[in-house]
Amino acid sequence: MTKKSPLFISGVYRSGTTLPVKILNAHPDICLTHDTVNFFRYYLKYAATIQDDYGFVINDCAERLEKRFNINVPASTILSKLKDEHSISLKIVYEVLMRETFCAGKSNVIWGEKSLMQWSNIPLFLQMFEDSKAIMIIRDPRSVLASFRDFTIEKGERYLDAIFATLNALQWSATIGKTLSSDRFRIVYFEKLVEDPDAWAREMCDFLGLEYYNEMTNSKKFKDHEGNPWSANTSYRNVNNFSREPIDRWRSKLTDLELCFAESILGDAMKLHNYELSDVKVDSTTLKKLLITIGQTGLLEHRLAHWVETGNGVEGHPSDATSPMNWSKTMHPKDNLKV
Repeated sequence: MTKKSPLFISGVYRSGTTLPVKILNAHPDICLTHDTVNFFRYYLKYAATIQDDYGFVINDCAERLEKRFNINVPASTILSKLKDEHSISLKIVYEVLMRETFCAGKSNVIWGEKSLMQWSNIPLFLQMFEDSKAIMIIRDPRSVLASFRDFTIEKGERYLDAIFATLNALQWSATIGKTLSSDRFRIVYFEKLVEDPDAWAREMCDFLGLEYYNEMTNSKKFKDHEGNPWSANTSYRNVNNFSREPIDRWRSKLTDLELCFAESILGDAMKLHNYELSDVKVDSTTLKKLLITIGQTGLLEHRLAHWVETGNGVEGHPSDATSPMNWSKTMHPKDNLKV
């Protein structure tokens, strides 16, 4: 029985990352999580002390996944297996946790996870696991902004932070991402995926060294993390899982002010990924009101100052994603930016 190497997927929130995970998960030889474990986000800081702290890591993960997602982590089984290891490393803890929790301990399937806002750790993942693969999902940042605005717990204009997150993703993909071997890393554009999901599924099977499975794009068989039928995690109702309609929805959803601000920050990076700019303009009065709003929003003021100084975006959420205070099972639409 051949042991298969793992897969890591990352991208910005609201980038359509769940759909490719569902397609891949429909393959009988693939077992992926979708933004639940977030191993690097929570436990990378224990790398140097993992020999002493692996028990805490496993128990903490078990408690968090049970509380937030109703996922059962077989902590006692995992800890028993880890005790048999001569030397404990972060890699071993990561792999045993994933295989025992999500793959029933099987080694002949590809385990992996989708973890948002973790693309800078893709090289680390590829280094940790021999022959592992990674995927970065990229979506038109205007679509990300429109979706995040209408599907976030963030207050006021903090949703505009999506601009700086997507900027970092576009920049990383066009620089560090380009240096990674195409045999082990792929950039996937959400727009191309929904244009021809079958072709994308075949391409990914070839990338992962698997035979194509013809049920991969049968969305009626997609399941959520609890095993129930899955419906698209969209900000908008009545959307087909493979609809092209979300690609250009930003044109009707974003205001001229939102578009102007986004493209002013993202323009050069968007061109690197062949996204065409709308070049919308706003009058000086409206622009002044926006600047006042940014000055009254500490997060945005800090992000803008960082961009002016460095030209870079930020790989991070607007609020601490590890804090239970920022976890929400229900999110409600927000009004458009009013200035």
